[in-house]
Amino acid sequence: MVLPPQLFEPIARGGFGDWIGHSYLGLKGMVHPYYVMIAFFIILFRSGKPSIPRGSMSMRPAIAPQGQEASYGALSYIPSREASFSLP
Repeated sequence: MVLPPQLFEPIARGGFGDWIGHSYLGLKGMVHPYYVMIAFFIILFRSGKPSIPRGSMSMRPAIAPQGQEASYGALSYIPSREASFSLP
């Protein structure tokens, strides 16, 4: 998201940008490179989530300092799939 938008202009004008902007989002006119950047960011973010080992989440509260078990437990729950928020 911190890369210059000029790097994504060829992709935004190509097939992927056309699909993201016109087919998926229903935009009219040119597709801004930021839409492509956001799509790549989401794909990259979602592909890294399954690589978090499940055992590490149960181990974090076990190594928590005395009196901070709840904080460690809450923070270890953040990357889990069960903690994903969904709107009704």
